[in-house]
Order: sequence, then C-alpha cells, then structure tokens
Amino acid sequence: MNQEEFRYKSPEELKEEAIEAKIKEKGPEGEISSGIVFEEEIDPKTQEKKKYIYIGNPYEERPLITKLETDATREEIEAIKREIIPMRESFEILEAMARTYKHRQPLLIEGPTAIGKTYLADKFTELLYGRGVKPLDFYCSGQTDVSELMAKWVPKVETEEEKRKWHEFLESTEAQAEISKIA
Repeated sequence: MNQEEFRYKSPEELKEEAIEAKIKEKGPEGEISSGIVFEEEIDPKTQEKKKYIYIGNPYEERPLITKLETDATREEIEAIKREIIPMRESFEILEAMARTYKHRQPLLIEGPTAIGKTYLADKFTELLYGRGVKPLDFYCSGQTDVSELMAKWVPKVETEEEKRKWHEFLESTEAQAEISKIA
C-alpha cells in the first residue's frame, strides 16, 4: 500500500468525494442515473438551512463539479433529473451552464436544430429556481447578427392577456421613467 491510501482526508475532501460518487452513480443496467446531486446544508455563518445542487458530467473520469444554491425542492430536482436524457452532450451543456452561471459569465450555445439547447436551458432554470420558472429566450438563426441582440429585450408573451399586461406596463409612468434612464 502506498502513502496516498493512508493520507488523512479533511471533511471537505470526503464530502467532495461523496458528491463525485453520487454524480457518477449508475442505474441497475449500468446507465448514467445522476449528474446532478441535491444537498441541504446548514450555513455555518447564519445557521439557516440552504439547498444546493451539484452539477458535473458523469461521463468524465474526474468531472468538474459546480455547486449552486437552488430554490427548488428535492422532489423537484429528482423529477427534473428524470426528464433530462443522460447523454454526454446533455451533461457537457449543463456543466457549461453551471460554470458560466456561477461566474456570472455569458454563454452562447449553438448547434443544429432539435438537439436540446432550449430544453436544457429550461431544465437548468428549473434546477435553480423550481418548476414553472422559464429563462429569457432569444431565438436566433444562422443569420442573426450579434448587434441584433445588443440592448434589446422583448418579453415572450403567449396570450392576449399577457400582451395586454405588457402594453399597460410599458405605458406606465414607472416604465417610462426607467426607459428614459436607459436612453
């Protein structure tokens, strides 16, 4: 036996190893069954219970694991995990989303139609904020110029009621004051 096997491991190192093991868990037929781990922890400073998710690519030998605070419940996280097809590409995208979100960096995801980019963005948002919360969508094509995305935001409205509410808001004194600050 070598010295590495007898080296003392701190509680943090042991926890990291346990999280990595959970991320790499496989189902009864050898299929990937995780990639996302939910944990509740007591904040040592405030003593309040906080909820976290750990995201990593279970296909990697040593996945880069990102810890993010979540508003979702354990039950929501488990349901969302079942809705994500456990493919290497899915976890590569989720891992990139987690890292860039944590570091407050932008992320541009591009690829062919129907590979799951929007779906995974929706699931990532739900992992962070719970069911029913949707991300801001930008629908682009291969001809979309970056300048078309700069300083523009248009809410996605699906019903006439939502359209009416947005028009009322945009015409309000509050909205006009904020718009004038930007202009």
